[in-house]
Amino acid sequence: MNQVAEDKKPLVEPLADGLMGQLWRLMTEVFGYRWASAYGTSDQSGTWAKGLAGLTGDDLARGVRKVIELGMDWPPSMPEFRKLCLPSEADLGLPEFEQAYRAAARLDWTLHPAVYAAAKIVGTYKLRYDAESSTRPKFEKAWDSVVERIRRGEVLEQPVDVPRLERCERTRKDAGRAYVAKMRAILRGEVSA
Repeated sequence: MNQVAEDKKPLVEPLADGLMGQLWRLMTEVFGYRWASAYGTSDQSGTWAKGLAGLTGDDLARGVRKVIELGMDWPPSMPEFRKLCLPSEADLGLPEFEQAYRAAARLDWTLHPAVYAAAKIVGTYKLRYDAESSTRPKFEKAWDSVVERIRRGEVLEQPVDVPRLERCERTRKDAGRAYVAKMRAILRGEVSA
């Protein structure tokens, strides 16, 4: 019976009451009556504590700071507030999605190792040769995954040598051009097969 109780234990514990109390006081100071009328004087149901599970005091402070910086007139929902608590791509020193996608499509890993990590998930061949309408959504999903890994503290693998990739691409194109030129010469009768 003890094993059953342990199996039902949540993977991430809800926020401690002390942190929830501090958050509630801060949000009441920021939003006043609007906060109290929307969410009450405390998290009695525990919904916010469960929804913000896994966040630290620093994360909560970041969320409150962003609420103030954004000049929000109305209190955010719990999922909205959780997103505000997480470090943004800029907070993590990452390029914006559009920059990352463009660099990945060029197979340019110099922008950030995260570009290489996301490109590996999608596949460099697909990024280079498939239509953007196909690769963009795949890269966006991969990018979100890589950003989340970085948020959790994962150190990314360094990208492969870019010049080597460019040389390989150039060599293949040169070989293809030489083959086409030779075939044309054979067809014109200038060279024997």
